[in-house]
Amino acid sequence: MRVPWTLARRSSALAFVCLLVLGRSGLMGIFQGTTANSLLFGRLPLADPATALEVSLASDSWPKTLWLGAGLVALATLALGPVFCGWVCPLSQLLEGVRSLRRRTPPSRQASSNPVTRRAILLCFLAIALVGVLPLHAALSPVHCLSRSIAAGLDITITITITGCVLVAEFIRPHLWCKHLCPMGAVYGPLGRRAPLRVHLDPQTAGRTLCGLCTTHCPAGIPVMERFAQERRPWIDDELCTRCGACVDACPKGVLRLSFNSTPWRQRSGPSRAKELVEGCSGH
Repeated sequence: MRVPWTLARRSSALAFVCLLVLGRSGLMGIFQGTTANSLLFGRLPLADPATALEVSLASDSWPKTLWLGAGLVALATLALGPVFCGWVCPLSQLLEGVRSLRRRTPPSRQASSNPVTRRAILLCFLAIALVGVLPLHAALSPVHCLSRSIAAGLDITITITITGCVLVAEFIRPHLWCKHLCPMGAVYGPLGRRAPLRVHLDPQTAGRTLCGLCTTHCPAGIPVMERFAQERRPWIDDELCTRCGACVDACPKGVLRLSFNSTPWRQRSGPSRAKELVEGCSGH
């Protein structure tokens, strides 16, 4: 029996928090640092590309180790998509918890993403860094603040204030931070949009069962059924898709699949396949 993607994703995020705590205590030496800049196994650098660029512009220096880490993260995003947002980011798990406390927004009322806004915010931070001011995104990002507080016990008051404001805003308007404001997502989203790891749709059964569960359960607020299943697109190419697999878990007909290719759809044939098509057409 397959482990649900949602369970695997939350376990991954919890494991990352544990690594932050272990790094703080100095145990095991697996991971040291934060979401901004870190070392894996004491040797492999990892860095957030947006933060690396901002810090380099502000300091007028381009450290090789920092940019090696940013390059590795960028390559991982090109291959896997913006998985940091769904599988690693500690803030995203808190935001999901807040959204679960309020009534789910009906699929027809889901706000469309506005990537222009978060890109403009990123450009503002970079412009501020360019004129010689402190790297404000690195200092004030709720994602980095949260990881610093967990990893080193730093900026706890600032973290509570900033994160609290983001959580309240999320309760009032779901998906506000991830869709419209997050500078990190402004990099990871476009960079990983066409990554080989994708949510594929079965071209034969997509759009036949209009239950809307894929849209309802999407943590990013993507109208999966309306924009992709009903239009029978081959895969979800929205830059907000974090490859979290929630839509795959929610689909009662197995229309969606998270994988590196779509060949499993072509390989399925025979009586079981015909039965699935009939059930999809009848809506059962």
